Amino acid sequence: MERHAKKLEIDMSIVKKELEAENILGNEVNLKYVINKEFKKVQISEINLKNAFLNGDNNKNGTVTIEYAKTLITTNELFGNKLSSEDLNKVLESLKNDQNQCNYIGKKHNFFKRYQNIY
Repeated sequence: MERHAKKLEIDMSIVKKELEAENILGNEVNLKYVINKEFKKVQISEINLKNAFLNGDNNKNGTVTIEYAKTLITTNELFGNKLSSEDLNKVLESLKNDQNQCNYIGKKHNFFKRYQNIY
C-alpha cells in the first residue's frame, strides 16, 4: 500500500444489505459498484465536514472554536467514534492556533496527516 494512501474500511454486511435492498445482489457482486458507492459516501462526508466548518466560521477567517471543531469531528461520518479521546485531543492540539482556536483551513493538511498516522 502506498505510504500516503488512505485506509478504507468497508463493513460488508452493510454493503450486502444495501445491495439486497436495491435488488442487485446476485451470484456475482460488481466490486467496482461497491467501491464507487463507498467512495462517494466518503466524499460526501468530507464535503459535509468542510461545509460544517465553513458554517461555524463566524469571523470568516478560517477558524472555529476548539469545542465546535471537537463536536464536528466526533459527529461526522468520517470519524464518529473512531478516534479515542487521546487521539482526538492530539488532532485538536495540532489544529490549534495562538488564539486557542481551530485553524481548519491553514492546518487541514496536518489534520488528515495526523489522522492517517493514527490509523
